Amino acid sequence: MKLFTIGPTEMFETTKTMRKKDIPYFRTDSFSRDMLEMDSLLKKIMGTKDSSKTVYLTASGTAAMEATVINCFDKKDRLLVIAGGTFGNRFEEICTLYQIPHDVIKLENNEELNAKHFEKYLNVKYTALLVNLHETSTGQLYDINLLRDFCNTKDMFLIVDAISTFLCDPYKMDEWDISATIISTQKGLCVTPGMSMVVISEQLAKRISQRDRVSMYFDFNDYFKNMERGQTPFTPAVGIVYEILDMLRKVDSDGLDNKLNYIKHLADVYRENICGNGISIPDFKMSNAITTTHFEKPVANTIYSILRDEYSMCVNPSGGDFGKYNFRVSHVGNLCEADIKKLSHAIKELYLKLV
Repeated sequence: MKLFTIGPTEMFETTKTMRKKDIPYFRTDSFSRDMLEMDSLLKKIMGTKDSSKTVYLTASGTAAMEATVINCFDKKDRLLVIAGGTFGNRFEEICTLYQIPHDVIKLENNEELNAKHFEKYLNVKYTALLVNLHETSTGQLYDINLLRDFCNTKDMFLIVDAISTFLCDPYKMDEWDISATIISTQKGLCVTPGMSMVVISEQLAKRISQRDRVSMYFDFNDYFKNMERGQTPFTPAVGIVYEILDMLRKVDSDGLDNKLNYIKHLADVYRENICGNGISIPDFKMSNAITTTHFEKPVANTIYSILRDEYSMCVNPSGGDFGKYNFRVSHVGNLCEADIKKLSHAIKELYLKLV
């Protein structure tokens, strides 16, 4: 089965080789050195200072989102949330669950986020803005300069879920004044699902250090302390750690720009080949990670099933009524131009047969 999904992705052969190796004991100096090397490479590639703090969680991206909110904020704060789809809504749900005051900028399907959405909130005092920079459920990549400028004007923390944009699009944590970055292993890193990381600026880390403990497993201060020696408070997914380290070494060796440019090339090839004869893509800016593919007729679920069952190609279905007309195609992972063209040809061929 060839995966054109954003997570898990089609894995690279080096990752498959790493997965076959025995899992070592981890409370050792050797493992600590590997963790510290991984941490240094991650910060370098993310574009943040080595003095930033990282929390390594053996948990999903949603767990990292929840952990970030509860470690950084409480009922005395007020947050602004961008809810442009399934994952933006998740930030809203977390704030509601923990009774943290918040306002929500709610976007409709295919509605592009712009400066007008922020006008009514200019005179409201907020602690932070929470945003999924790439709303994976729709494919929209928000304007980071718009978000940064709004937060800087109002002296707010900028909390970014970059789970499906990091290592797919340019990402510059410090240059963009991002206070916390949330990522997971199964997206741009292209390794096994099961771990998530939160990279935190010095300023936000200082705020966290002054707050009361709110959780045992998700206590960020405990992770900060342990990471000084290259360890985590609890057992990490040791095998995935080595997959991450291997991938970061590869990205650093091959060049980050080369990786990003290749993914962009695959995205461009797909978008150029798929449009026309009843098939279109959104007008808003999209990440290089995925392309939302829209059909005039409600056949998306049918095409998805035929691709999977008869062509051994798996794309990302979309949820709800949206899923009748759309699915999402990933350009991330061990894919080549021939794979992309073969998929786009199959989609167009199936659509013409069905309508």
